[in-house]
Amino acid sequence: MYDSKSRYGGPRDGVITPGILQGCVAKVSRTSLICPVECRVTSVSINIIPHPQAIFRVAPPSAMNHFHWCFDGLEEDLKADSERLRAEPGVHPILKAARTPTDIAHWRRVFFYPKDDVIIPVHEYQQIWPYCDNYWTLYREEQKSVHFRCRLFRSNSGKSVKRPEPEKQRQKLSTRTIFNCPSKIVVTPVRTDDSLSSEIVAYRVQVSRGTEHNHTAEEMEPLKMNSAIMGMAGRLVDYDIPPPVVRRRLLCEHDPVAQQQFFDAGGKWLTLQTVKNASRQWHKVCSASDAQGGENSIFRTRRNNISPTGPSTTPQDLDDFFLGPRISTTPSPRPSEQIQIVGKYVTLRGLSDDDVPSLWRNLDSHVYQYLPMLRQNNLDDFRIVLQGLRDRGMVLFAIKADPNHMSPAGPPSDPAARMETIGTVAFLDIQPEHRALEVGAVLYGPTLRRTPAATEAQYLLLLYAFGQAPAPLSPPYRRVVWKCNQRNAASRRAAERLGFTFEGTFRKHMIMCERSRDSEFFSILDDEWTGFVRASLEMWLDAENFDADGKQIRNLESFRELCKSASNSMSN
Repeated sequence: MYDSKSRYGGPRDGVITPGILQGCVAKVSRTSLICPVECRVTSVSINIIPHPQAIFRVAPPSAMNHFHWCFDGLEEDLKADSERLRAEPGVHPILKAARTPTDIAHWRRVFFYPKDDVIIPVHEYQQIWPYCDNYWTLYREEQKSVHFRCRLFRSNSGKSVKRPEPEKQRQKLSTRTIFNCPSKIVVTPVRTDDSLSSEIVAYRVQVSRGTEHNHTAEEMEPLKMNSAIMGMAGRLVDYDIPPPVVRRRLLCEHDPVAQQQFFDAGGKWLTLQTVKNASRQWHKVCSASDAQGGENSIFRTRRNNISPTGPSTTPQDLDDFFLGPRISTTPSPRPSEQIQIVGKYVTLRGLSDDDVPSLWRNLDSHVYQYLPMLRQNNLDDFRIVLQGLRDRGMVLFAIKADPNHMSPAGPPSDPAARMETIGTVAFLDIQPEHRALEVGAVLYGPTLRRTPAATEAQYLLLLYAFGQAPAPLSPPYRRVVWKCNQRNAASRRAAERLGFTFEGTFRKHMIMCERSRDSEFFSILDDEWTGFVRASLEMWLDAENFDADGKQIRNLESFRELCKSASNSMSN
């Protein structure tokens, strides 16, 4: 039985689909059968998505006492959605997450039998050894060196075994009796000086004279899995992924190149039982003897019998792979209206009462078509509407400009002459603790629409959100959202043109002006902004990108593709 209660600390739905139901036993208390969903398990996560054929859903773990899975026949029922794995063909996703050295096959051959003395820096040795420790076992430890002998050496060769042994143990004893390999290696720390207290900078690995393997590496691989592969399998199961799925994901049968990478790392003989044995959580749930005996003996042995470097470097990066990378929890400060950002064509500053009459004159009825407010009949009502937006937490900015100097073809605009308020933008849904906010209340008058000044207004707003404007926000925000009515094609095109990425649709998201509204969400992330979005906007806004009539020479999308290609080539 497998305990699928989440380790993430928060409630998460457990799901039973019709095909899985035949191979599962659910022990649920106080559960409710509600809306249909299906669970698809991938190598990196468990995704719960709507599916019309799914018929059962159980309440979150907080509403349960226990929820167990039985894995009889489950492997065939859990069909893998492997499209995400094929997004990067030829790369094993788990080995990549664990930062496995690309030349690990070479190092495993070197460690199986080092013909010459090998000196390896400390950090490389700590990475490599967990993939090779299934060849050797510690038998003597000295002050200046550590001695290992072949795992197929049998100290009681020729003696009968009095107690009955399990079949796997009999197989190991039989193999050791056949070979009784005498091979030995010595691992010696290389220090900065002769003192034992000095810093270790490398390790020298050398084979003992007169001792050679009397077998091949392939003959001993089925008997013992290295601790790196065991650690990966154990962690995957600990992240609530069933052992059959873990084995299938690690073997990567759909991608021969990635599968060969896993074989080179020592995983060719990975079995379902090995995956079960590798997981401490699996042992706690399924094996009463291990639960009574404490820590899993496999992990205890691997941690002690490695090298003078200390604990095994079973890849910890899988935590980041499944739970997400650790980052600072320092909240971002709230944006302030007491700021002024000056651009080539427009100036952004907090919307004041003096700006409202000018804004009222420059707006037309078109801007209210998809907004959750109607055009007001007089200026006083319009002030009330704007104050209501502030009361809901919005940070409103006025777009100030000189209508006679808004084109690259004309003379440069004097910031002191920008007296007209020709539009507004705002921050809303501000979440400082998550460093995320939304851009909204985009009210552009006729003189501002479809001009370089309109693009620059959004550029200046994003510059402020990502901490690169005067009086920068520190730490800056990580995510900026653009939300629009699904039927508002102009807003969708504007978001995509500026570099926002489409994320999805919230169906029946709002009731607005007595009408049902579906909302589409777009976003720009901080790494996208610094990687290519900011550079593309600046290249497009440059005066050389416009002809004498003020028309663009290249569009913004072409600049963004150019910057994105350059960013990808630099990262690779």
